[in-house]
Amino acid sequence: MSDESQHWSSAALVVDLALGGACVELDRARELRLDTAVVLVVHAPSLWDPLSLRARVAWIRRVGDAKARLGLRFEHVEQGGLYALFQLLGAQSYE
Repeated sequence: MSDESQHWSSAALVVDLALGGACVELDRARELRLDTAVVLVVHAPSLWDPLSLRARVAWIRRVGDAKARLGLRFEHVEQGGLYALFQLLGAQSYE
């Protein structure tokens, strides 16, 4: 996950993934604020290339001292990304 203005990245655990958004858990909670623009890059065995999804932080919940869960609201600017996400979610439901 990367922030467009500060250009940092962090590995994240995807807790929930849907067409409209995702819940992710970060090991190190950064100083992210509500409505921060981020890019979630999803790597999955069923994808040839990583799927990059533009999003905004919709909510933040701290989990302990270091971890945080973030709710992301996708901004589907390109239809190709939405279609790839749709295919990924469909493939995961049959595994």
